Amino acid sequence: MTESTLRRAQAASLLERAGLRNDRFDMAPCSKSGNNRVHKLSVEDRCFVAKWYVKDPHDPRDRLAAEWAFLRCAADAGIEPVPRPCAVLHGEGVALYSFVEGDKLTRQQVTSDHVAQAARFLRALNGKRMRRSAETLAGASEACFSLADHLALLEDRIARLAAIAQGTPLDKEATELIAELGATWHRVRRRIVTGAERMALGLKTVLQPADRCLSPSDFGYHNALVGADGSVTFIDFEYAGWDDPAKLIADFFLQPAVPVDPVHRETIRTAVFARMDEDGRAHHGRRADLLQPLFALKWCCIMLNPFLPAWMARRGSNLSSAAIEGIKSDRVKATTRSLEAICRDHETVAG
Repeated sequence: MTESTLRRAQAASLLERAGLRNDRFDMAPCSKSGNNRVHKLSVEDRCFVAKWYVKDPHDPRDRLAAEWAFLRCAADAGIEPVPRPCAVLHGEGVALYSFVEGDKLTRQQVTSDHVAQAARFLRALNGKRMRRSAETLAGASEACFSLADHLALLEDRIARLAAIAQGTPLDKEATELIAELGATWHRVRRRIVTGAERMALGLKTVLQPADRCLSPSDFGYHNALVGADGSVTFIDFEYAGWDDPAKLIADFFLQPAVPVDPVHRETIRTAVFARMDEDGRAHHGRRADLLQPLFALKWCCIMLNPFLPAWMARRGSNLSSAAIEGIKSDRVKATTRSLEAICRDHETVAG
């Protein structure tokens, strides 16, 4: 059985499980979603998306289980601006969702209305109904609930980058950049530790469940579609789960695919902290400010992932040497700009 024949058979099984006719349907590939494969299914004048999740031997996370569970909870809670889960074949790594019509946004196209829709979505995600529905959900990808865990995770990322091979001039340039990143991290780490002491916040103090938030994790307009009427639907919840509110806020603005102007920061913070009382909002706001440079440095590390063997094993095998070098070069330039901005901000605060 060919791969295309197998996928069509699996699509038919999904449609049957969803209570739909499965003997006659159209199936066409959509754009790639990372390493996943996505097809649009048309049946009975309705459209659906079948998503095949590629398992990465270097990454133990179960993306299908995370996305399916999160969207089931969202459906139970009546959360609307997301795809509806329709059927799943866990053993075969494929699920069926409602089809979302829309276009991707560029950085220049993001408006205050789009941000307001994101804020409403986050507020709904952390409303009573959704939080009750999602009590058994696991943590989001790389979720940390103490300062110590956040510090350790970034230390590990920097250590892995510091060990990259130096086979090409570009690798050597990256190594110098990573050394500068490490030096910046030591300064930022001292500031976080000092700030935590000032706030009487123990490094190993764990966020209580009531203070955690439900997060799409990889949240931003790179994972959103805008309809003809301007409504935003958020997609791709492979890393979703319970998370630290400080991380959710920071990542929304720091993700490099479609950056959001920091002028909207208060809109998102207000939505994330909506369920807290005044003291809680003030405390977690200060905590989010304290951790902001840590997450900025983490994104610098993420941008340098193409220099790691695991990234090459996962994505590099399908790229030419020239394409890989182009990606690495772009990432070095982008990381250099981000690191310069972090250093400027750190000097301003320190001053």
